[in-house]
Amino acid sequence: GRVLCLLARGALYERRSAAKDDGAKDDEAAKDDEAAKDEAAERAAGLYRTILDVDPGNAYAFAALEALLRNQENHQELAKLLQRAADEASDADTRRQLLFKLGALHAGPLGAPDQALEVLSELLKLDPTDLVVIRELRRVAEVAGDTSRHLDALEAEVAALEGEGRSRARLRLAALLEDHLDEAERAEEILNELAAEPKGSLGRAE
Repeated sequence: GRVLCLLARGALYERRSAAKDDGAKDDEAAKDDEAAKDEAAERAAGLYRTILDVDPGNAYAFAALEALLRNQENHQELAKLLQRAADEASDADTRRQLLFKLGALHAGPLGAPDQALEVLSELLKLDPTDLVVIRELRRVAEVAGDTSRHLDALEAEVAALEGEGRSRARLRLAALLEDHLDEAERAEEILNELAAEPKGSLGRAE
């Protein structure tokens, strides 16, 4: 059918865009080769976009377009692609994976920590015990100076952990409460509870 034909053409252009140079060309020829590769990559991307318009669930076209956009450093379009795929995902695991990629894109190449925090907060609602998400939320919130989201992440981390890891998370929570949220009384309460725990509870971190 039409989709198979488009896939075949896209794969052909993709191979052309990734072809290796023989290293025996002058500067002008090398520039021409690079321009041809860029054109082939864009043609492949255009074909994969067309496929996804008519067949949004086509996994091959999605993966190929995602890879091409990353190689082209076309982060804006990649973010839209990931968001649309996440919105249309039919199972929770796929949605979580796509949203995590989207959050990392906002936190990294796009330099948009606020959007990253929105995505990570949404992920946390999907699975409040996911420590990978919790710690990424904590990291981004701390860098962005978002004390509210930082507090959410630390409280989630405390709830998700046990033993030494939980004790250390509670220490971080007490520090945030005292240093940034003017809740010295609550912080002191946490520290007193930690002091009453068995010796060694603040040993090796998880």
